[in-house]
Amino acid sequence: MPAGANQAVAAALLSAGTGRLAPRFVCRLGDDAYLPWLRAELSRAGVDTSASRVVPNMSTGQGIVWLDAEGAATSVVLGGANAQGWSLLRPPSPPSPAAQQAPTADGNAAEDAGAAEAAALLAQHAAEVVAGVGSGTAAEGDGGGGSSSGSGGGDGGGGDGGGDGGAAAVKASVLLLQREVPEHVNEAFAAAAAAAGVPVLLDAGGEDRPVSRRLLSLVDFLAPNEQELQRLTGGMPTGRDEEVAAAAGTLMAGGARNVLVTLEGRGSLLLLGQEEEEQEETSGGINATGAQGGTGRRRCRPVRAIRQPALPVPGGVVADATAAGDAFRAALAVALVEGRGHRQQQRGRGGQAPSADYEQALRFAAAAGAIAVSRMDYHLQADYAAAWSAGVAAYRRLADACAGLGVAVSLEPKPTDPSSRFSFLPNTASALTFVAAVDRPNLGLTLDAGHMLMAGECLSQSAAEAAAAGRLFGLHLNDGHGRLGAEDGLVFGSVHAAAAQELVYYLRYKLPAAPAGRYSPGLPHAFFDTFPLNEDPVAEAAANVAAFAAMWARAGRLRRAGMEACLGAHDALCSLRLMASVP
Repeated sequence: MPAGANQAVAAALLSAGTGRLAPRFVCRLGDDAYLPWLRAELSRAGVDTSASRVVPNMSTGQGIVWLDAEGAATSVVLGGANAQGWSLLRPPSPPSPAAQQAPTADGNAAEDAGAAEAAALLAQHAAEVVAGVGSGTAAEGDGGGGSSSGSGGGDGGGGDGGGDGGAAAVKASVLLLQREVPEHVNEAFAAAAAAAGVPVLLDAGGEDRPVSRRLLSLVDFLAPNEQELQRLTGGMPTGRDEEVAAAAGTLMAGGARNVLVTLEGRGSLLLLGQEEEEQEETSGGINATGAQGGTGRRRCRPVRAIRQPALPVPGGVVADATAAGDAFRAALAVALVEGRGHRQQQRGRGGQAPSADYEQALRFAAAAGAIAVSRMDYHLQADYAAAWSAGVAAYRRLADACAGLGVAVSLEPKPTDPSSRFSFLPNTASALTFVAAVDRPNLGLTLDAGHMLMAGECLSQSAAEAAAAGRLFGLHLNDGHGRLGAEDGLVFGSVHAAAAQELVYYLRYKLPAAPAGRYSPGLPHAFFDTFPLNEDPVAEAAANVAAFAAMWARAGRLRRAGMEACLGAHDALCSLRLMASVP
C-alpha cells in the first residue's frame, strides 16, 4: 500500500477501541483489480475511505518494496490515480458559461476559467474534508496520495461523526500529508487545515522534488528521513546530530516551522522553531540555501531540539523496516491528538507545546516504529527469552501507570496474523502465564472467539481457565473458518454453532465469577467483534445481538431440560440429544 494508507492503518490500530480517533484516508483510487482488496483491508483496519474517489480507467497507486538482508527497505512508487486523478473531483461536465464566454488577451478564456473552477472545487473539497462535512462521514484530514489522517471530535477527542445518517460532523484533529500527490493538492488541503486551526504534518517522502514555499508556510511539522533531508538540502552532511540540526535549520530558514528528522537506528531529532521577520514574496521552491522563494513569507529559526533515541526492537532483530517511518509519524500524530493538553500549539494561539508533551509523543512514536520493524516468520530469528522479559517489564510499567487512574488493562492473545506467522502470546495458556509473570491485579485477558478457533482451542475451556484464574476481563464474540492467518470476523455462531452455544451456556451457568472489585468486572464483558465488509454494519450488529440473545435463552431451556445431568455424567450423546430436541 502507498505511504498514506500505511499511516492511516497505523493510526487506526494505535487508536483502536479508544473512541477518540476515526482515521480517514483521502486519495484517488483506480478502478482496477486492487481496488476491492485495498478497500477491504482499510475497512478491516478501521479506516474511513468515504472521502476517497475512484477514477475510471486508471490504476490504483502502489508502493513496491524490496528488502535487503538486514531488513532495510527500498521502495518505488507507482502513483496511478493518486498522482493523475485529482482533476476529476466530479464527473466531467460542460464548461460553465463564464468559461466559454469570458474574453482574454490570448484567447484562452475557457482554459483559464476552467483551471480556476477546478482550483475552487479542490479548495471546497479540502475544506469539507477538514470540516467533516460534504462527503458523508467524520473527517480527519487529507490523505494526499495515499496520505492519511485521524479525526477526532472538535477538541481532538470524539469519534466518528457526520455521515449519511445525519450525525453531527466531526472536525479534523490533525492532518497527515505526504508527497505522492500533486503539490497543489497538498497545498489546498494544508490551506484548509490552516484556516480551520488544524495542525498539519507533512511526510517529505514520496517524490524527489523541492517543497514549495507556500506548502512549507502551511505545515506545522515537516518530517523527512535522513536521506530525504539530504536531498532537500542539496546534500548537506547528516552524520552527527549537529549536522542534522544545521541541515534542518536551512529548511526552517525557508519557512518550515518545525522539522522532525527520523534517523533509523539513531532515533529521531525534533527541532522546534520560532517565526522571524517576513521575507519578500517570490516564486519557486526551497532548496539547500533556502534562498529560492515561494508564495509564503515565513522564516523560522530553531529554538529547541528534542532528541529521541531509538528504542530496542522487540526480539532484537529488524525483520522488515517497511513502513516503520509511517508507523512513527502516525503514532506521533495520534499521541499529539490524544494527549493534547497543548492546544496553544495550534495556529492562531501562539507559543509552543511544553517539551514534555513532545518528548512523550516522540517516545510513543519511537515505540511504534520499533514494533513495526519486528515480526517473526522464521525460526532462529528472535531472542524469545529477551522478548518475554521485555514484555513483562513493559506491561508492569503500563499496569502500574493505569492503576493510579483506576484503569484495568486487558490483553487479547492471537496465534497468527496475515503479517506474521508467530506470536509471543499464541494461546490462552501462554497469555495466562504472561499475566501471572507481570503479576498486577489490574491486568487480565480479553479472549476472542476467532483467535481461540485459530489456535485450535475449545472456546469454553479457555474461558473457564481464564475465569478460574480471575483474569477473564472480556470476551470478543465472533466466528470464522479457522484457516491459517485468516480472521474472518463472522457473525457469532454462524460457523461453529455448537461451540458458540456451549460458550454461552458456560458464560451463564458454569464460569466461576471472580470477586467483583476495583478492576474485576466479576463476570466478563462480552463484545461483538465482527467485520461487516459486504454486509450492512447496523444489520450485522443486530444479527449478533439476536444470535447471542437466542443462545442465552436456549441455555436456560437446556438447563431445565437436564443438561447438568448430561454434563455430570460426561455423556456426549445425552448432550447431543438435548441440543437436537431443545429449540
